Amino acid sequence: VIPDLSKINYASLKPATSSIKGSCPQGWHIPSDGEFKQLEMALGMSGLDANKEGIENDRGGNENIGNKLAIYLKLKYAGYWSINNTFAQVGEVDVFWTSTAGKDEYGRDYVWIRYIDTLAHKGVIRKKHYDKSAFSVRCFKNY
Repeated sequence: VIPDLSKINYASLKPATSSIKGSCPQGWHIPSDGEFKQLEMALGMSGLDANKEGIENDRGGNENIGNKLAIYLKLKYAGYWSINNTFAQVGEVDVFWTSTAGKDEYGRDYVWIRYIDTLAHKGVIRKKHYDKSAFSVRCFKNY
């Protein structure tokens, strides 16, 4: 699967925080929520689906975007380290941090994440994450 990267409007993309490099090598960065949306739409997700959030929204499920993204990013389904100090869903899911953070209406800090699984969803879950968990980082090349 090769996404149509010509659909990405690079001029409109601005990293959430230009200094967020995290553990990425020189010339790469942790992508923002907006950059993930652009990639998802290049793979065929509708703009309407791209802006949905929450575990109940199988964004791009009708277009099988989860599988397309898994192939494009060569996912290994590494699972994650959960708040109860255990590895969870190894071989079943990949969860990625974005560089986009915020505060909700109650003043609680969150970070946008992406959740791709092999179980119940054919799309990609986009949600705010509040707990202290360890997820994967996918670096995007600087443009």
